[in-house]
Amino acid sequence: MALDRAVKAGRLLAHVLLARASAPSAARPVTLVGYGMGARVVFHCLLELVRAGAASGVVEHAVLLGAPVTVRPERWAMARAAVAGRFVNGYSRADWVLAVVFRASTGFVRPAGGLCPVPVAGVENVNLGALVKGHLDYGDTLPEIVELIGLGG
Repeated sequence: MALDRAVKAGRLLAHVLLARASAPSAARPVTLVGYGMGARVVFHCLLELVRAGAASGVVEHAVLLGAPVTVRPERWAMARAAVAGRFVNGYSRADWVLAVVFRASTGFVRPAGGLCPVPVAGVENVNLGALVKGHLDYGDTLPEIVELIGLGG
């Protein structure tokens, strides 16, 4: 149920961003950052932006951390098309919660993006294994992660 709701939330977020982008006073690009289910929301938002024909520029950067999203290159390439700047996949092979729960809930044999690099041009894969030993570590180490990937202002 949570996986499905994240997909729906991502689609809704895409339409909010599209409506916002059409308002001249608020048409600034956004940076989307999510971990866990939030990363799934961001991923499906990007897919919906592409489906809606949005020009890249609505989303400047996207950062997915511990993403419960299958590693299907064609879908990641599609999501990449919605991002004007950096598209970061932060992963940790030590995230056993993601490994067990994602595979058990989806039945997929493919690993989740939050567990391994995604082999798609334009996707920056950042191994966070030194900082993230478990799924809940993403929230606790977010300042260090932001610094490591270089998105801090």
